Amino acid sequence: MSALHPLPHPLLEPGALFEGALFRSLLSTREVMLDPGMRLGVFKLVREIGRGGMGVVWLAERDDGEYQQRVAIKCIVDQRSEQGAELFRHERQILSELRHPNIARLLDGGRRDDGLLWFAMELIEGVAIDRHAIEGALPLDARLRLFAAAVDAVSVAHGHLVIHRDLKPSNVLVDADGSAKLLDFGIAALADEGAAVRAYSPGWASPEQRAGESVTAASDQFQLGVLLDAVLRRREQPANPGDDGDPIDAAQWMAMPRYRKRELQAVLARACASAPAARYRSVAELGHELERMLQNRPVGARAMGRHSLYPLASAMRRRPGVFAASAAVVMLIAALIGTFTVRLARERDTSRVEAARAESIKDFLVGLFRDGDPTRGIDPDLSARELIQAGVLRVESDLSLPHNARDELLQLLADIQLRLGDGKHAGALMQRLDRAALDAGMLAEMEGRLASVEGRAEDAMRHLEAAVAHGDTPERQLLLVRAENDAGEGGKAALRLAALLRNEPALPDALAASAWVALGVQHWREGKPNESLADYDRALARGANASTPISPVAMRINKGLALNDLGRFDEALAEYRSAEDELARFPNFRHQGLILQNRGITLLRRGDVKDAQAVWLSLLTQVDDGVNPGLEASTVHNLASAADRLGDPFAAMDYSLRAERLREQLGDAPSALSSRINVIAKLYSVGLADEGVRMAALAAARAQSLSRPDLAARARLAGATSSCEIDAQTCVALLEASAAEFAAQEN
Repeated sequence: MSALHPLPHPLLEPGALFEGALFRSLLSTREVMLDPGMRLGVFKLVREIGRGGMGVVWLAERDDGEYQQRVAIKCIVDQRSEQGAELFRHERQILSELRHPNIARLLDGGRRDDGLLWFAMELIEGVAIDRHAIEGALPLDARLRLFAAAVDAVSVAHGHLVIHRDLKPSNVLVDADGSAKLLDFGIAALADEGAAVRAYSPGWASPEQRAGESVTAASDQFQLGVLLDAVLRRREQPANPGDDGDPIDAAQWMAMPRYRKRELQAVLARACASAPAARYRSVAELGHELERMLQNRPVGARAMGRHSLYPLASAMRRRPGVFAASAAVVMLIAALIGTFTVRLARERDTSRVEAARAESIKDFLVGLFRDGDPTRGIDPDLSARELIQAGVLRVESDLSLPHNARDELLQLLADIQLRLGDGKHAGALMQRLDRAALDAGMLAEMEGRLASVEGRAEDAMRHLEAAVAHGDTPERQLLLVRAENDAGEGGKAALRLAALLRNEPALPDALAASAWVALGVQHWREGKPNESLADYDRALARGANASTPISPVAMRINKGLALNDLGRFDEALAEYRSAEDELARFPNFRHQGLILQNRGITLLRRGDVKDAQAVWLSLLTQVDDGVNPGLEASTVHNLASAADRLGDPFAAMDYSLRAERLREQLGDAPSALSSRINVIAKLYSVGLADEGVRMAALAAARAQSLSRPDLAARARLAGATSSCEIDAQTCVALLEASAAEFAAQEN
């Protein structure tokens, strides 16, 4: 499959609207005399309130009798040009549409006959962000949250193709409500080449600005890094610090924990790298780093070696405040201790070697249990996932454990990680197991579980078939049913599940409940949501009668999907809330992600597109570390849908291409092609209809080779949509052909 060609469109580069040779030649910095009482549009100048290299700023009042309004008016001067006047109106329109709660809005503007360009901006009365943080003695997290709001505003502006170019404390004010407000967004870009080079403050400029090179979004990122350094300081920074040397001086920062200082140093070293290519890929990525820091999650800028304790230390600093999660950990480890205590009793009569091995395992588990005991005050919010990872580190570092005991413990811990949905750590641990010493059926089952967690359905099916061949158990049969459904083998799954349910009364409660959930999923995929709901109620009833607690989380997640299809959105959201509450007793990383994933789907279908987008962006910060690549891929795919609904085709295509790459890495060719088709469907909207028609034909051929007529029909529909921009007759013919294909599939 050939890669998508770069889109030859000037809007793709943030700020490109203001970079053309035509517009660079329009402006100069001639002095214009302004006096109080003069009118600009409907505004009357009151007094000058600021002056800089890019012009002068006046306080002004609305003077047309309509209503009272005070604004800040910024004035710059251009050379007289009718083309320039028209382009100025166009760019002013773009800036007026730049709306964000942390950006001072452009309210009006115009061009006088003498060449004066003026902008009426929202008047912000506040203090510079660094002074607000220092004089208010804000704690570290409050400073980071305040700064993160500014980062988000810059990121949104970049998404609208606008670069600031002059980010410094005096352009980021904090108002009386404590909100950061960015001033002068996009104004610096309305300068000619020479003025643009001068339109920065020396102590805050990026290396490429000081060198007179092209300015991109990466320059704003550099300036944000320097600005964060100022916000973190104990004392206010000089108005124009020197240009030479490292702009970041951590020795001047406020008091903070050592680990946080190291994180911030790593983040700023990357954001303020001399070469733009060495910085974060976008300001949004910098914002995600700050969010992860505030959530006590590991930041990507810090190096994490194979044996690094940094991720574990970050996890242990998170305190979600759920005491029941600690109880679940205690129950989990207690069950393990009980299992090995029974085994110990059996093996004490065999040999001293076996007894010593069993005793070592028992002592290890007791120690792990003791560290997870919430009454001991070590970490009352330590989750099962974090505790098991701590156990892995202990096994690998405890040289007193016998070799065979170490292997058995690592296998046990890997199996628990898989059941918790932690594919990243389980996969890494499985690579270190002595596979020759493992039971072949158990190894195949673990490989199948890992593939399922990672979203590799066909691999999961292959491994679980091997596990069943080595030892046919109801649990393995049920795992295989799920893998077959995920791989599109619904017929096989239905037959296997029917055989299981024929013996349902004899199944253990947990397996019987899971079997009813699997049948509910099958009915849902067949478009029978009401039957699904009945199946889930049976699962819930069987679980309620169990002698030991059974997790209802999966049932509630899937029940929400069925309610979605029936348009019962509020009920679906209530199911997700219940599932989230149950996670405190039955922790599972994959289930946690699926709850957020499906909550976003419900909100999107209810019409709350921005809320859905916010949920998925939050989820993406949790799954972009490789723990669950399948969930990451589906999250990015959903973000593409949200961006499309919000009228942002470039963001939609970017997310779809990212989803395609992730799905290709997972070996999921049909899903990768689905993401590519989503890109094709949007090409016409950005002026690339010819490319859309060409790529649609390639995608349809690829779908045929995969024996996926549904994807072939979607590809042809995407091509038909693009052809409508080229030739109406061809468009109608292709649309009719697409409709016939969908009808043949009863789709």
